[in-house]
Amino acid sequence: LIAIICMSSHFSQNISIKDIELNARENGLTLKLYATDEIQLSEISGWFNEATSWSYLTFYNMKGDINKINQVSRPKGISGFEAIQLNQSLQIGLRSINQISQFEFYHDKNDSTVIASLRYPISTTMAYIEKQEITSKEKNKTFLSSVINENTPYYLISIILAGLLILQI
Repeated sequence: LIAIICMSSHFSQNISIKDIELNARENGLTLKLYATDEIQLSEISGWFNEATSWSYLTFYNMKGDINKINQVSRPKGISGFEAIQLNQSLQIGLRSINQISQFEFYHDKNDSTVIASLRYPISTTMAYIEKQEITSKEKNKTFLSSVINENTPYYLISIILAGLLILQI
């Protein structure tokens, strides 16, 4: 039994987080963790608390400099961020402006980076896209109205007359 306990502690992760990047996107949030060694995706879990709008990511058998992690810059879509070091894990809490509906985790074995993708519901993403389309149409209308004004007919007549004069020469 003692040999099994020693072996399981030998094979468990003892990884430290070197740095974290947070990004807000139209379809959700991404959290990029730079670690000292490869992180097994089976050692990561995430869940969303609808009552508080906080998402929690737990990294089992991992450590981090809590003071440094808690000072990471927060993009516009994140209203709260907190890292907590527990005995067996590092927990990161993110409070997002929008609800999170899905968690996905990816890693790059070459540089020990893990990307946690926290996705908004598809309805939130579609609403954002529609808003962007409306904003784009309004910008186009504003541009056209600034180009075409009450003096436009005079400019056009002047250009036509100048063209006709050049053809006469």
